[in-house]
Amino acid sequence: MKSGFYVDASELQTIQKALGATYKQTNLAYNRALEKTLNKLQINSISMMRDVTGAKKKEIIKRRVKIFTVRTSGGNSRMPGHGKIWLGLNDMPVSAIKGTMKNPSGGKAKNRKRDERGRFISGRGSRGATFNPKSSGLNTTSYPGGFVTTFRGKRSIYFRTEGKPFLSEAKIHISDPVKEEIPSDIFAGANELLMEIFNKELKGLVKRGYNG
Repeated sequence: MKSGFYVDASELQTIQKALGATYKQTNLAYNRALEKTLNKLQINSISMMRDVTGAKKKEIIKRRVKIFTVRTSGGNSRMPGHGKIWLGLNDMPVSAIKGTMKNPSGGKAKNRKRDERGRFISGRGSRGATFNPKSSGLNTTSYPGGFVTTFRGKRSIYFRTEGKPFLSEAKIHISDPVKEEIPSDIFAGANELLMEIFNKELKGLVKRGYNG
C-alpha cells in the first residue's frame, strides 16, 4: 500500500516572495524539508504498525515501511516535489506476533495419533489451533487443521500439506487494522511540519546568500 501527502505550490511561492528567495534556494529548502518530514513519518509509521500488530521485533516492521522522494529539479521549476510511504500490509506469520497459541481440545501431542511415518494426523471435526494476539488491534483467529508445534526452532501454528514433507506456517491478517490507523496516526500534521521546516531552511539559505 502506498500513501502520501502533497503541498500546494502557491504556499511555497508566497513564502519565497516574502523572503526574496531564488528558485534554487526555494527548491533546495523544500527538498530538505521533504526529506526530513518523510524520515519523521517513517519513524511514526514503524511505531504505529508495531503498536497495531504487536510485532515482537522492530526490524520485522522496518522491512515493511519504505519512503520514496520525488524531488524538484533546479532552475525555474515551480512544481514542488512530493513524498510517498509504502507499507507492506501482507499477512504476517504468527511467530512474529506477540500472543498466545493454543491447540484444540484434546490436541496435545501425547494424545494425537501419528501415521506410519510418525507424523501427526489431524483429528476429524477439529477446529484447529487458535491464536490470540496480545494487541487489541488484531482479532483472535482459529486455523482449521492447524496445530501448535516447534519446527526448525520456531514455535508457531503450522499446517501440513498432504503429500508434502514440509510444514506451512499460519499467518494473521493485518491490512485492515493498520489502514484504519493511517489517517490519524501517520499524516496528521505532516503538511504543517513540512512547511515549518521549509520556512526555517529557506530563511537560512537566504541569510547565507546561497546561490547553488
